[in-house]
Amino acid sequence: MELYKYLPAKILEYIANHPLKGNITEIRLRSECIVQLVVNGNIENNSGIYTTQNELDEIFYNICKKSINVFEDEISNGFVTLADGARVGISGEYVYSKTSGKYILKKLNSLNIRMPKKQVYFENQDKLFALEPQSTLIIGPPHSGKTSLLRLYCKHLSEKYRITICDERKELYTDKIRC
Repeated sequence: MELYKYLPAKILEYIANHPLKGNITEIRLRSECIVQLVVNGNIENNSGIYTTQNELDEIFYNICKKSINVFEDEISNGFVTLADGARVGISGEYVYSKTSGKYILKKLNSLNIRMPKKQVYFENQDKLFALEPQSTLIIGPPHSGKTSLLRLYCKHLSEKYRITICDERKELYTDKIRC
């Protein structure tokens, strides 16, 4: 997972040794606070690991590939999406810039890393794929697989049709889709 190359060794070791590491959906890092994991929908506060402000800044800087300006639009919206689909929420002190019309991050307080979920099969997917492309509405609660289903559907359609994806949050793109 791309995200792991940005995390300090102490956090990586804790995750690697976690008995439910495959069920971790979020990693919450706050300046001078204990690292929290969300596992099976429950927040765990027992890691015993603290994140310093310097570590938090370094993680953020590395996630932005050492060029904050390249990710300015995403940061202004409060998140950065990594190539593998992991989304990093950004919390801190923002200032509105009248010149650029964007919010500029002045002080980073926390990072909330949402782990991408890999699902390769959905109930009735064969019926869905048997249909000709048409208007489709995909709804469901958070973490129910809407994005995964849409990604799978786009992959299927790209085998037969030329498709265009407008994805401003960078959640759908994958090298498996022919566009």
